[in-house]
Amino acid sequence: MLKEEGRASIYWDPLLKQDGEAYVSFLHELKSRDMCAFQVEKPLEQVGVFFVVRKDGRLRLILDARRVNQRMYPSPPVRLASAAALNEIIVDDGQELFFLVQDVANCFCNFRIPEWLSQRFGLRGVTAQALGLTSLDGHSLDPQQLIFPVMKVLPMGFSWSVHWAQLTHRFLVDQCDLGAPETCEILDRRPGVDMSKTDVARLLYIDNELFIAKSQAGAAKTRATVDNKLEECSLPVHEIVDGVSVIDTIEFEFDGIRHTCRASASKRWRLRGATPAF
Repeated sequence: MLKEEGRASIYWDPLLKQDGEAYVSFLHELKSRDMCAFQVEKPLEQVGVFFVVRKDGRLRLILDARRVNQRMYPSPPVRLASAAALNEIIVDDGQELFFLVQDVANCFCNFRIPEWLSQRFGLRGVTAQALGLTSLDGHSLDPQQLIFPVMKVLPMGFSWSVHWAQLTHRFLVDQCDLGAPETCEILDRRPGVDMSKTDVARLLYIDNELFIAKSQAGAAKTRATVDNKLEECSLPVHEIVDGVSVIDTIEFEFDGIRHTCRASASKRWRLRGATPAF
């Protein structure tokens, strides 16, 4: 899994890089959310931190993990569904379809990584005094002792994160007894799901869930089943839309009455704007 070579530069958010108080406040925020641990040992690798704006206006935490990624062998291909797979779904004429969508909230940050892997995701060290620590793990600290934060959750920016998140998500939903994935899961390079032979089809796209059911009751039952399984693993869901016939999600517009699937209006607009550049 690890290679021996690789030494990329590290990018840091300018405020966190230049403002010590802001950086310490950021570390305490991570610690309060149980996203990092403090240790006196220097981690095996250091990563940077920056942010991008989410669609709801909040900030998404990204790690500059290029050094780690350079040392990792490529992850296996991630099997997802494209528009081609969605348009292969087989539906009887007159059969209305109902859609249910929800997201695993803060998906990556809710997946733990093992301690040995945490050592590859160290942040800049700060003194115990700056962090307000006098002891750690039962041991007294010198005020000038360097303390190193290490990430405890699956980082966005790590080359294996999408693969592991998708694999885990599929594994959990497969345990919900919603039908065999070979016949009920929508994936590329696989025959289309035949809705005459199943009550619910599913598409899992990293943290997104799309379920296609032949009845509203079936959609509601599916959500309850999946939610219970995710709750068992402390994975909350949000952005829920339940049992509708027309929906815009994962960059596509679905119509369960006319049996159509096409790119969303926002995606078509972006494509239209980009076309003249070619």
